[in-house]
Amino acid sequence: TNITPQQHGMNAGPWEGLESYSRDLAQQGNELYIYCGHGFDGQKKRKTIGENGVLVPDFGWKIVVVVPPGKGSPLSRITETTRVI
Repeated sequence: TNITPQQHGMNAGPWEGLESYSRDLAQQGNELYIYCGHGFDGQKKRKTIGENGVLVPDFGWKIVVVVPPGKGSPLSRITETTRVI
């Protein structure tokens, strides 16, 4: 899934920029493997949203593996020179 609550500063800033850049890379014919997650920094007071009090993570991370177009499976085209963001 690509749905998670986010702090506005991240969602409107670096996260959005990387998502936009990733779309550009895909439109250029690359295949992307995207790994991401979120976490909490250990503070006691947590921000929540919605009626059910969904916790908003304190930070997020994302790794994008850019696989150029070519023959064979995308996994077979990953080498030591494959771009990782």
